[in-house]
Amino acid sequence: MVVLLFLIVFPLDFVKYQDKKTRVARWLDTATVRRSNKTLAINKIYFLNWFFNIVFLFYINIILIMKKIKISTIIILSFITHSAFSQTIEGYKFERFPVKVLNVKKAELNYSSHKLGKEYRIEFTKQYKIGKVDFGGHFIIIRWGAGSGLTLGAIVDVNDGKIYEIPLNEENSYRGTYHDNNNNILYKQSSNLFICYSSKTNEKDENNVDLKYYFYQFDEVTKKFSLLKTKDKTVKRID
Repeated sequence: MVVLLFLIVFPLDFVKYQDKKTRVARWLDTATVRRSNKTLAINKIYFLNWFFNIVFLFYINIILIMKKIKISTIIILSFITHSAFSQTIEGYKFERFPVKVLNVKKAELNYSSHKLGKEYRIEFTKQYKIGKVDFGGHFIIIRWGAGSGLTLGAIVDVNDGKIYEIPLNEENSYRGTYHDNNNNILYKQSSNLFICYSSKTNEKDENNVDLKYYFYQFDEVTKKFSLLKTKDKTVKRID
């Protein structure tokens, strides 16, 4: 009887045991897969984090490099500008006659404000349209040829479009000989000092040039150029 009972119960318990074992194995497999997936997910997160950190650092370095380039460029341009601005010409410096540079929208050209506006209308129209403030803080210089070796000109106030004549003539700015790229009219955007000179070949030595400088200052009240000084000088010709 006992043997019979054992033969009946044992197979049933064995089947249940096998079933449990199978379920445990499946659970373990599932857990392993989950751990594997979790590990893959964590690895992906670490990789993405590493990748975005690299990209971020690269971006920051690019910004810093560009800023350094920009700062260096600004420093260089400032040095060049300062050097040009502080240039001394026969004892006169543009920085001794400083004015504030205005950043305003150009007014319409007032051609009727001066006879030159009507006489040289085409030159005024063309140069004023593309020109930028280059003298006295709020003026645009307009220039035109007046025969061989002579340039005449005027200034236009960007605030109201009015025209004022520059004192250029055969006496103070005639280029009787070639010298220094014929650059005999000098001015700066942030100064009301205006310099010009006439030139001619020296009678004793043709390699020398006789220059006569004229120094003017523009008066904002009277709207006129006043002569400060003249100076004669003989120099080596600059081709």
